[in-house]
Amino acid sequence: MIKTVVIEDEPFALSLVEGFVNEDDRLELVGSFANPVEGLSFVQENHVELVLLDINMPDINGIDVAKHIYNKVKIIFTTAYKDFAFEGFKLSAVDYLLKPFDFNEFQRSIDKLEKVLIADKMINKNEETIQIKADHKQYNIKLNEILFIENMKNYVIFRLENGEKIMALMSLKSLGESLPQHFLKIHRSYIVNTDKISSSSPSEIRIKEHIVPISESNRKWFKEWMGKRAMN
Repeated sequence: MIKTVVIEDEPFALSLVEGFVNEDDRLELVGSFANPVEGLSFVQENHVELVLLDINMPDINGIDVAKHIYNKVKIIFTTAYKDFAFEGFKLSAVDYLLKPFDFNEFQRSIDKLEKVLIADKMINKNEETIQIKADHKQYNIKLNEILFIENMKNYVIFRLENGEKIMALMSLKSLGESLPQHFLKIHRSYIVNTDKISSSSPSEIRIKEHIVPISESNRKWFKEWMGKRAMN
């Protein structure tokens, strides 16, 4: 079972999410907090795998809480606001549950979490490699050798620096949520290694000889991301 903490300052919403967690037999509720500071302290000091986290809270908001824990746990934001998507994206949030949400929507987020956890098992973050099966072989691919990853129906294609292409049966979506932060999904069909970008325009990027499109819905936040990266 996935050890789960709920951090939510509204009593009704807190009780509702607690009930959803207890109804889902994939989850184990190990902590529930109306005070975000107490919740943050608990997560930092205990073994927790998932935090269901409200954003708009007093004293310290959910984004600030997430900045302290996103490398330790998976986060699903529960919020009435859509305006935090860019900040949450940078913190690798698994999903957003927009209030009011029902149990079916909650379960879909947990379904998504399960796929992310499966993808996580393939990635060795200490050695910075990903282990995949393709063509009846086992590959250990160094993350810094990946240029970009392309979706092809039920498969993904890893495009490598040496020109090699490796096709594997997996989900681009769950894979993208498990990769390090410098891998960005800029289009529904593409995840790019931003360390390999040669140049960019509002609608596309170049990586070596490859041109990768940026979807219209991602152009604004990608421009912001590139701008902040240039300042660092």
